[in-house]
Amino acid sequence: MGIRAGARLTQASVLEIAINLSAGVAVHGEYSLTGAGREAERLRVRAAVVDIRQMRRIAQLEESGPLADLSRIQARLAFRLLQSLRPGMALPEESFLARQPSIRLDAMENHIRGLMATDIEQQIRFFSTAARLAPGYPEPNLRLGLYQLGRKDYRAAAGWLSQVGPGALRAREAAFYLALCRHQLGEFQAARDLLEKVASEAPLNEVHNNLGAAQARLDQEAALGSFDKAIEADPADPAAYFNAGYYLWRKGRFDEAMRRFNEVLERTPDDEAALLLLERCEDRQGPRPGDPRTERQERLKTRYDESGWLMLKQIFTPKPEAN
Repeated sequence: MGIRAGARLTQASVLEIAINLSAGVAVHGEYSLTGAGREAERLRVRAAVVDIRQMRRIAQLEESGPLADLSRIQARLAFRLLQSLRPGMALPEESFLARQPSIRLDAMENHIRGLMATDIEQQIRFFSTAARLAPGYPEPNLRLGLYQLGRKDYRAAAGWLSQVGPGALRAREAAFYLALCRHQLGEFQAARDLLEKVASEAPLNEVHNNLGAAQARLDQEAALGSFDKAIEADPADPAAYFNAGYYLWRKGRFDEAMRRFNEVLERTPDDEAALLLLERCEDRQGPRPGDPRTERQERLKTRYDESGWLMLKQIFTPKPEAN
């Protein structure tokens, strides 16, 4: 639209952007600071909530307080935004605020500097400082955990990810990656427990697939049910078909395993591991101890993405009626 980065947007520009994006709701506003020195500065935030489809203002909100209490101001504003969009929301403000940790301003600043940094070493330094200043701050702990996971330092990653509490906005994501670390460390029971909790809240393909892999390592028949749920969530993904076949082959259930490996090959005809195991099934040959081509072949999903599921959930969840 030709809008300069960093330009102060007018209400007309915000509405035009929202219309072009086919957004249902737009939230826009402004903030101001008064007072001298960080300790004395006060922040005032004003926000307007606009229903784009009906082109009407739903609410005009305002929050203020000492700049040092930025996280509390954000949390109060977030609650009022939710309340304006869902007037029948049963959760009281006190309960909502209790679930939002109060974060030190300097910790928030270091976290944001980490997000803006382009050098990985700078990012890690800023995130580490934020985590040190505010041990209960979930975002930098998650970032540091993902960094260590990318380096395959599963124990260090688990240390950071385990500090992301269950009430955090991205708690399910942290639990998924923590379970991946536990699996790679051979802690299959812990991986299973984490993924069962995530699956009960977010029934995603990657969650059920990895849950089945952990259950298979524990020699639990429930693994097949988890793989079936992963397939139901994404029938085009060959990983769960392969994992189900691999579990069945290891159990000596060759005919059932053959069906699964054939389903893999329908989707990825050049899958060498599936071709090898299909041959083993046809020859009625089970696992051979020490064979690197057939040991530890379960396929784990390494990326968690619940954005699409959240959008569908929002669309199909009935809105509560206003009192």
